[in-house]
Amino acid sequence: MTKVTGDSPSDKPCAGETWVGLDYRVDLLEITYEASTDRWQGMAALDVSMSYITGGSQTGIYEAELAFYDAEGALITRNALGDISWSAVPDSGRSTMSCGSYERGRVSEPTTFSTARMPVYIALWYSEIRTGVLEAAAALRYDAETTARPSSAVTATDWKSASVDDRQYYPPAALPAPSIGDGIESVDLQIVGRMCRSVDLEHGTAYGDTDIVLRGTQPLDNPQHIVGLERAELVDDGTTARVVIREYPYIRPPTVECDDAFAFSTVELSFAEEPVRSLCNHQLTVSVISSSP
Repeated sequence: MTKVTGDSPSDKPCAGETWVGLDYRVDLLEITYEASTDRWQGMAALDVSMSYITGGSQTGIYEAELAFYDAEGALITRNALGDISWSAVPDSGRSTMSCGSYERGRVSEPTTFSTARMPVYIALWYSEIRTGVLEAAAALRYDAETTARPSSAVTATDWKSASVDDRQYYPPAALPAPSIGDGIESVDLQIVGRMCRSVDLEHGTAYGDTDIVLRGTQPLDNPQHIVGLERAELVDDGTTARVVIREYPYIRPPTVECDDAFAFSTVELSFAEEPVRSLCNHQLTVSVISSSP
């Protein structure tokens, strides 16, 4: 736990908006490889900062866990940290902000771990983040040369901060390369998130070099799984574009809790042939197909 030093209290008004803010980062404090047990052991921590806090704020990360993944993006283990809310920040970690009666604070929650495989990625799991603005979110990835055998030269400083992109699942998974058929210049799948209801497929407005944008959901057998592009192709003499999205059994944080979960994604398609491009506004049929694992 680190004390945050604030400016002197003041009654002057704050400039601009004063949204409750929260950011977090994952820290690796120490790590060693024990040859006698063939295991990796160490200590990691979740560092959480909050700002513009008033009264009995519920700001925080609830049911927080640190998740450890191997080089292929497969989950190794998870360590529960519990609720890390404003009430968990000790007085020594709080300070009054320089305007109004707002407070800010910071707390670091450590945990020891022992894994059978080298934890290449370390990321946050949670059931809910309560805040006005998530200002920053950072996980860890191993950023040195990975050797075939564990080396005693590996240190905690070999793990670097990695920004968590809301449009993709973190950490990245080693998905097979999609099959792209003739006539398709490019196809890009972007993950929007997971939700508890289905949304019908719709065609969005094309922009830039993209000929057509698709948005919609597909059902998930497991809400913690991810989806990836399996193939995109032109069929029926080029009048139909078929996009196949597959569910892959890589475990990622369950951002939703519901009986029926759906992956919400966008697909951007560009075509190499002018005749197909001319069909985009009137005759082209596009189908998105879900494929089970």
